[in-house]
Amino acid sequence: MQAFIEDLMHWANDNDMQVNITKTKEMILGSLARSDLSLLSTRVGIVDRVSWFKLLGVCIEPTLSWSLHIDNMVKNATQRLYFFKQLKRAGVKSNHLLHYCSTVIHPVLEYCVPVFHYTLTKAQIEQIVAVQKRAIHIVLNFSRAWKKECSSSSSTWANAMWVGVPKRAREV
Repeated sequence: MQAFIEDLMHWANDNDMQVNITKTKEMILGSLARSDLSLLSTRVGIVDRVSWFKLLGVCIEPTLSWSLHIDNMVKNATQRLYFFKQLKRAGVKSNHLLHYCSTVIHPVLEYCVPVFHYTLTKAQIEQIVAVQKRAIHIVLNFSRAWKKECSSSSSTWANAMWVGVPKRAREV
């Protein structure tokens, strides 16, 4: 790896570019992650080794599991649900609330779904669907009993003009 980083630094220098070492990270995947490897160093400084990083909004872990990304995605969508509730309390019409869902909340839940949808566990899918159900509950004033009975393939979801992320992922 040290030879690679040196080649990278030479290439960048030959092409009148600079590598920003403070933004350069190293993450070791697989069984090598358990070994005690030396840190990469350059003439500018030492490259930081991280246990996970966020690249283009996707959290990547050394195990290549999606649990951190799903947790982060659900957290972001849940934060947006707070403002959504405020809109509902302010008396915004249901069609405008559905528009808010499809433009502000749903894209957070759907971002990069083609990359990871086939590796999601049942629990991770349930986390995503739970956020969707909460949004529909807010818009259509469904009871808590309905939230428990509803599934992502329910006709009620279609009536609410909301396609569940798991179903949408299969369509992609």
